[in-house]
Amino acid sequence: RRGRMTQSDDPLYQKYVLASRIGHGTYGVVYQATCAKTGVAKAIKAVDPDAQKSGRDSVEIQVLRACNHHNVIKLEEVIDGAEARPPVALVFPAYDMDLAKLIHLRRGFPEDFPMPQRQCIAQGLWKGVEYMHSI
Repeated sequence: RRGRMTQSDDPLYQKYVLASRIGHGTYGVVYQATCAKTGVAKAIKAVDPDAQKSGRDSVEIQVLRACNHHNVIKLEEVIDGAEARPPVALVFPAYDMDLAKLIHLRRGFPEDFPMPQRQCIAQGLWKGVEYMHSI
């Protein structure tokens, strides 16, 4: 049809190759992706349209754009929506491991989890939270 956007016209699909779904949360679904130009792995969150209607996504985007701290994930790009997908896609660096996966794999923090690692995780969380409250 004339005037309809296809995947090939969509800036998201022009820049990234989306693979599998790797997570979901309050504001949307996260997909594993690869930059078509560089081959670098990315995580792309497709923001839920209901979150957008409520305005919750705009707060998240504003806060993440303002963040520049090694304990807070970096929002690399915001891609506006297209007809065939949710209205906004957020692009983040991809990581093999995150805290939720670590806790799940270790079934919490069992006794054999080294204290220095526990302290490092706690310190990183506190520094990230402290930074978020300073901006």
